[in-house]
Amino acid sequence: MTITAASALLLAAAVLSGCAGEDSAAADCDTVVQVPPDYSIPACGDPHLAVFLPGTNNADLQSRIQYLEETIPKIEGATMTIFDGKFDATTQLNQIENAIQSGQYNAAIAAPVDGVLMCDALSKKAPAAGMLVVVPNLAICGLTAEEGEELAAPGTLAYVGGTQSPDYWTDYLTWIVEHHEGEPKFIALTDPPAPFPLTANFQEAVKRVHEKYPEFEIVGEAATDLTVAGSFAEAQALIQAHPEATGLVTMFSTETEGALQALQAAGAEGSLTVYDKGATGFAVDALMDGRIAATSPERAITSTAAMLNAILDARAGKDVSRFIGNDGAPIPDDAPASGFTVFTADTLGDFQPEN
Repeated sequence: MTITAASALLLAAAVLSGCAGEDSAAADCDTVVQVPPDYSIPACGDPHLAVFLPGTNNADLQSRIQYLEETIPKIEGATMTIFDGKFDATTQLNQIENAIQSGQYNAAIAAPVDGVLMCDALSKKAPAAGMLVVVPNLAICGLTAEEGEELAAPGTLAYVGGTQSPDYWTDYLTWIVEHHEGEPKFIALTDPPAPFPLTANFQEAVKRVHEKYPEFEIVGEAATDLTVAGSFAEAQALIQAHPEATGLVTMFSTETEGALQALQAAGAEGSLTVYDKGATGFAVDALMDGRIAATSPERAITSTAAMLNAILDARAGKDVSRFIGNDGAPIPDDAPASGFTVFTADTLGDFQPEN
């Protein structure tokens, strides 16, 4: 992306919230952010941020909210509104479109419930209204299964994430198969069902790994609402239905917590080797006391900071990468191209959970 100084040709451009109004000249803007394919967004006035979250009911989302609530007041003139999508696509779309029409916001962090349904609003209407949009993990416009810069939809400033891509999950499931003791038959707790997009990436990775290791099999799978209670119920049913399973894979640590409770309730602690995605404080504790075998990190705070910094950097006239991988954290030198990282009790080192 290119950041250019405001020129005479842009004096008639619509300005952002905090300037004189939608039909006023952009003469007071020091920079204009060029967002592919052809949006010129004047970066004037104070940052007014809309944060569209799919929900607010798990550790990851709460960590993001806490970081923003602590950080935004430290930015001179900045304001923020957090929108809870309640994991309902229609609710969230209405929130996004109403925020755009209000003219109150010039930037957005948007984690969509349904990236296809939100595509037009976030990639066309928002930039046309002068909003810089950054998207984490839940790519929009049907791009969730892409990799790298292709995850950043036209019309958005940047994409931050990459830790839920098909390649990342393929690397993790491959690692699991290669390190699992016993027949590789697993039950799995996944993210909410479609239109929530990330479960499809997990399922694509399952197909890839099964092609390489035909003995690998997900014998039972259940979508959850990402709460501990909901995950407990789904795990309880899977455990009872699939005694042949030797392992359990989750897509987030709240599912892991519910699954471990289900195993305890069934008197079956230790009967399944558990592999976590999230590396929350709970998961790290469970890793260190032997209740789970491995975890792959999600970095809620680092990711949120990277999204906010991308917006602030662009508004300050700095170049911003279209793709910010590994949730904004440095990618280890020995990591594969996906950035895949896994921790066991022996390799956790000084990692600090972010949720």
